[in-house]
Amino acid sequence: MTFAAARDMIEIQKLFKRPDYYEDMLNLFLDALKEKYDTASSAQDVIFYGYLYQEKKRFALNYNNEQIRCNTENSHTRKSIRVWLYSFYI
Repeated sequence: MTFAAARDMIEIQKLFKRPDYYEDMLNLFLDALKEKYDTASSAQDVIFYGYLYQEKKRFALNYNNEQIRCNTENSHTRKSIRVWLYSFYI
């Protein structure tokens, strides 16, 4: 799989197939996310959880801050904040 195809697959996973992936990023410790990566069976899961693991490793503090910011108002506002904050990571 090319880098561009892997990047597109990750974005499709995040937006359509697993839109609640951020809950893993917020709730799982780094070791638990690494375990999901290690035990993934399909190539798509390996790439996706590898990406999440690396992202959590680099931006763990930001995800914790995001959790605090997103615990306000309604779900639409939380989603808007999450999308806006996440645009800085991509």
